[in-house]
Amino acid sequence: GDLHIMFACTLLLTMATIGRDLSYHTEGGPATSAIDSQPVKAYTNPEKFTLPEDQSKPAVNEDCNSVEYVHRKTVCVGKNCHGRSGAAKGFALTVGSSTKYTKPLLPTQRPLLKIGKEFLGGVSMFEFDVDRDKDILCTIWRHSSLLVSSAATVCCYAVSLDGPLRFAYCTMLLLPQVEHALRRLFCAANKCPARLLTAESSVHFTTFTEMFSEHLVDGSRNQLAEHLGDGMMNALFDLLVHPSGPRLRDHLSHGEVSLEDLAPEVCHFLIGLLVVLCTPYLSEKISLADACVAVVTSYESLHHPSGQLKSKLLELAACPLSSWWEIDRDHSVLECSSWTVPFSGNDDMPVKVMSAILKEPRLSFLQPFCRAVCLPQSLEDLSVECLSHPVCTMYRDRVELELLSLLTHTAQECLTAAWQIKDGLVKRAEASRNQQLRSRQRVNYQRLLINTPGIMLTLRFLLLHLLFQRYSLLLTKVPAKLVRVSKKVHQFTQNLRSLTATTCNRWEEAAEAANSLRGAFKQNLQEWQSALGNT
Repeated sequence: GDLHIMFACTLLLTMATIGRDLSYHTEGGPATSAIDSQPVKAYTNPEKFTLPEDQSKPAVNEDCNSVEYVHRKTVCVGKNCHGRSGAAKGFALTVGSSTKYTKPLLPTQRPLLKIGKEFLGGVSMFEFDVDRDKDILCTIWRHSSLLVSSAATVCCYAVSLDGPLRFAYCTMLLLPQVEHALRRLFCAANKCPARLLTAESSVHFTTFTEMFSEHLVDGSRNQLAEHLGDGMMNALFDLLVHPSGPRLRDHLSHGEVSLEDLAPEVCHFLIGLLVVLCTPYLSEKISLADACVAVVTSYESLHHPSGQLKSKLLELAACPLSSWWEIDRDHSVLECSSWTVPFSGNDDMPVKVMSAILKEPRLSFLQPFCRAVCLPQSLEDLSVECLSHPVCTMYRDRVELELLSLLTHTAQECLTAAWQIKDGLVKRAEASRNQQLRSRQRVNYQRLLINTPGIMLTLRFLLLHLLFQRYSLLLTKVPAKLVRVSKKVHQFTQNLRSLTATTCNRWEEAAEAANSLRGAFKQNLQEWQSALGNT
């Protein structure tokens, strides 16, 4: 475990500083050419990324895919190993003809992070197979003018690794190459070739923080996002930036990742992104590269607050809210035919106000959902259709991010309340049929059956309300007052969640909380109507 952590730290940080960024500059000084469709002469390095004979061969009885050999082959150049960055991270290296490791100087760390495929939505984004398409991947990297020859060699070596930790090692080798490619694109897009410098005593290092910022140091707008497109920026932010994502570079470079538990899908995702970055600078079309570009172009963020809200809303639409009237119940306790009666005639539900707001052309796609909320109709398919409309997530206002986070927590409270009600109904129905309910428990079951329709319909309308708020953020600047009102709605949902706990039996109070929630809806909708009217 210590050896894996040490390898992660030294490899990532050393490769970022080695030899002025792996010969990213010519002998005459920093390169000044912009990246275009032709190979960039200023970045061309005719020398191959090879090591002296005595260090490029494995020692006797040494596995050529071992940590020590991979480290020497990819990091140690000549007789010296650039261990400055590794030592700065708390790992001592002895510099000389061979590299020896000592135990970490850091104190005992917290448990290592397991980066599984769930960080990427639980599926593999790209269809290629590393073993089958290894030669095609190497062709893309070697023929793209974006990567210098030494970087392309490292990429090809990374996908040729074998062994149980091959994907972890491949990820660690590719991350510096992705950073190098983005740094070149950043400098070309913003016409600042001097920023290609890496670790210099008098020049700041161009990090991901600067490359992903909305504005440059001089206040001008960063052109990298426009150059890459929203899909690529969303994918990079999911992988490297968003707190709920894997934050791959941060965790790997600090030795916080369990290499055995690094999912192959994460490595495939990184390979796909590097392929997409290199594709515009190929002289000929390659079908695998075009397929990767198509995937990234339509990519939607999973870990941005808006993406998290989308995921939570889909989960909420598929929960008992979608068909709550079909939940098992004992009809001998109470006749529940009223459960399927439309609720649209009830004045407490502000459906008319919502319908009036949804006449806005940019929100009209939510109208079918609005009509279905108060009818015994499933909402799952309508939710998928409504949420298929993309949302711009790049460089949103801080107030908007706060509101999106608040809406996500509100959706979670609704989800918990809905499942609590369903669990209570199912368990009590079974107990009632088996004649296991005492008289007082039977009365509580009746109270639950009476109050369920009002609570569930309120939660269904809240689902519509959350959908509406997610897309309304695109149409107007969010006033601070809207955040305060949304906090009030969130507070009511918290009360509703606590009152619907199966051990509480406070169903009348839960119904009153639902009524209060409908009043908060009206106030919130009036604020939104006013805000949208000013756009």
